[in-house]
Amino acid sequence: GGACACATCHVYVDGGWQTKLHQPRDDEDAMLDEVPTVADTSRLSCQLIYSTELDGLTVTLDAELVQVRALHEFNKPSDDRGTTMPANKPAAGGPLPAMTFSKLGGGSIDVGGMRDGWSLFIVYRGKHCGRCKKYLNGLEAMKSDWEAAGFEIAVVSADPEEKAAADKAEYGWSFDIGYDLTETQMRELGLYVSDPLSPDETDRRFAEPGIFCVRPDLAELLDGMIFTINNDKPARGTA
Repeated sequence: GGACACATCHVYVDGGWQTKLHQPRDDEDAMLDEVPTVADTSRLSCQLIYSTELDGLTVTLDAELVQVRALHEFNKPSDDRGTTMPANKPAAGGPLPAMTFSKLGGGSIDVGGMRDGWSLFIVYRGKHCGRCKKYLNGLEAMKSDWEAAGFEIAVVSADPEEKAAADKAEYGWSFDIGYDLTETQMRELGLYVSDPLSPDETDRRFAEPGIFCVRPDLAELLDGMIFTINNDKPARGTA
């Protein structure tokens, strides 16, 4: 908890308690924007900072999310109940499995396998994820720097073509965007796989975000990769 990576802890703050809470950060606001049952009193409980002034704080759970999660847990196969860890992941220093995705505007995106150049490959949740939009807007701002360093950029999600196209049109992204990432591909990439909390979120399973050549900060990742290439450093994490 506490990562502001989903909205499963959505609650309604009771009475006059809201004025005693710190203001939500931009990432919490963005995540709440994706909640179909959001209200003026909505907060993500994982983002509430405790103080003695909050003794006695009362909140109300989002009944719709609670019901959806309960139904989801009940309907899971017994050998899958509570299991979200990926079974496999690419070996450090080894190639990604070769995959092909349909690309917005026509053609395809090929990733993995044996390649001559460097690639930055990012998987995002999809149109329903406000945090992903912020991250990909940052990528767009740095796109020329990555390309100048010799990287091909590819971004993909499980979204269907129309949702991916809507995001591209709204945010003006110029990097290649793939769509219809399959669950089999998610698992081959070693990604966490999630079920939607409600039909308003999405109508299919989706991958939790992944970036290959991983560091959480894009600027730091770029700097590190330039250093690695220029100094011919070996792959790490193989112990």
